[in-house]
Amino acid sequence: MALAVAPIGSATAGAPTIVRARFSSYGLSFSYPAAWRRENCGIRQTSSFTMTIAFLTTSRSATGCPRFLPSGSVKNGGLPIRRLKTNGVLVDWSAFGMPGRGISKWPGKVARIGGRAARILVLRRGSSQAWRESICSRVGAWRAIEVAIARPIQDNEFTVDACIRGPNVSARESAVRHMLASVQIAIGH
Repeated sequence: MALAVAPIGSATAGAPTIVRARFSSYGLSFSYPAAWRRENCGIRQTSSFTMTIAFLTTSRSATGCPRFLPSGSVKNGGLPIRRLKTNGVLVDWSAFGMPGRGISKWPGKVARIGGRAARILVLRRGSSQAWRESICSRVGAWRAIEVAIARPIQDNEFTVDACIRGPNVSARESAVRHMLASVQIAIGH
């Protein structure tokens, strides 16, 4: 897996510096604010069906990189942080594959991301089952944006779990949506 990260643009008149990340083994690239740190975990298997590609966060890692253990559990709960700070963001990019799952079975609104069929589900902090099952509920987020993006291999998707803590939720959500709008996926990946 080759990863290239290159700053694009500069901070002028309030515009943040943007970084472009490329994951050649997945044919995946996207841009994100330079203020978000990429946790250097590399691509790791975190469950039987999931390979973590990248974590982006505004917080310092408190737990280290997650690791799939022989017992079937995930070290550190699968996340590099325990709790988001005020106005914090945590984004988990993963490759997911499960027989019979497919993009049509993911919840959320139909969308296109990187030219691919996708689903986007926005959850607000609360007591719903979907919120309780979200990774974002475990880190003190106020909002979760859960995304699945189809890949050409049947029943395989890229997944994005973006956790946002307020009070400035709308600005952080806008940054996540800009990241999603920047996604490019090479043909055949």
